[in-house]
Amino acid sequence: MKSYSFKGGYMEKNVGKVDAWVRVIVGLVALYLAFAVSAWWLIVAALAFVTALKRSCWLYQLFGMSTAGKKQVVKSVKKAKRRK
Repeated sequence: MKSYSFKGGYMEKNVGKVDAWVRVIVGLVALYLAFAVSAWWLIVAALAFVTALKRSCWLYQLFGMSTAGKKQVVKSVKKAKRRK
């Protein structure tokens, strides 16, 4: 599975729907902690929100993991190929 193409500049979707919702909830909790405890939690919140919205996680790609179904991966690759 090709995870990143420098020519096309795309990343495949590897975050499933349930995983994305969990990341949104973690982001909301981290956002609360950023205001209640320490501003460093903003980094965790930002990472959780960005990976949930883009449906792509670089750590998953590093380890060759995916929680996205096969249909989501195929759609993201087809969409990236159309951009070329």
